[in-house]
Amino acid sequence: MVKYNLKRYIAIITILAVGFFILYVTLFNLPIKESVSYSITTISVFAFLFVSVAWKCKAFRGWLVPFPDISGKWKGYLESSYEGGSKRIPIELSIRQTFLHIQIKLSTKESKSNSIAAAFNIDDDRNIKQICYTYRNEPRAKFQERSPIHYGSVILNIDANDKMSGIYWTGRKTIGDISVSKCSK
Repeated sequence: MVKYNLKRYIAIITILAVGFFILYVTLFNLPIKESVSYSITTISVFAFLFVSVAWKCKAFRGWLVPFPDISGKWKGYLESSYEGGSKRIPIELSIRQTFLHIQIKLSTKESKSNSIAAAFNIDDDRNIKQICYTYRNEPRAKFQERSPIHYGSVILNIDANDKMSGIYWTGRKTIGDISVSKCSK
């Protein structure tokens, strides 16, 4: 699991709120009630900007943001035990990520899958940096007779060189390896 810096988040929000309150009371000479209201509004705007965009800044990496930005397009392949073989299937991953949410879509020529739940598994002490997710796969209609809709899970190891690799397994008792490289943001 990711160790979130909850105490740090609360301390930063509190310091900013008090700072803005003092600013509104002293510099703008606003009444206390209005200063509280403006401070809350200002902190809300800052929080929204941080959660949606600013968390990606390298200045926050490590001490405040404990996980990497893996959003973007990834291309590679998977090797599956499906139908008794170990054939290589080209894939494309599309990852949308904010500070609070991550959505992963995987596409092949025959099917698309969407993550249902996703989380980082980061443990610096054990040198582990992974994204783990559960998905629902929907093959195109013409392939559903031999490849029904199914669920599965993936664990991908995140490499520092814009590569990820790992394993997957499904509810239809298939397993495989996945390897992807980042193409774009």
